[in-house]
Amino acid sequence: MIYHYIIGLSLVILTVAILNSIGLLLLGIKNAIFFGMSAAFLTLIPYIGITIAALITVFFVFLSHQSLWYCVGVLAVFLIVQAIEGNFLTPKIVGRQVRINPFAAILTLVLGGMFMGIVGVILALPLLAILKVIFDEIPGMQPVAYLLEIPNQNNIKKSEGT
Repeated sequence: MIYHYIIGLSLVILTVAILNSIGLLLLGIKNAIFFGMSAAFLTLIPYIGITIAALITVFFVFLSHQSLWYCVGVLAVFLIVQAIEGNFLTPKIVGRQVRINPFAAILTLVLGGMFMGIVGVILALPLLAILKVIFDEIPGMQPVAYLLEIPNQNNIKKSEGT
């Protein structure tokens, strides 16, 4: 299970690196592949990582191009790629690999926000995924892991009317 989670994250990082690099190359940014890959690896730090990557990239782009329009373009590329990553790639790829129940994810986000504020919201889903992986491996905790995962469609009874 840990193997699948790591594979999922690796696919997300690779995809984000490619998208960032292509966007920066289209803008004509020097060292676009370096900045694209750096931003992809920093996305492992939820919310904060992409902000750090964007600030560093914008700083170097401003020094090399002396134009705010290139900086705006870099921010647009990172914003678009981050939206794709956060809303489509990570939920589909990592969610499929770890199989977390959407209700458990929402409940974890709410509780994380209630108890720890924004830090709790940032850390909630990665911690839930880690706990699910751990619970899958400990025999006494497997029922809890089962409650956290997406139900298997083969085990759900279909009503006779459908």
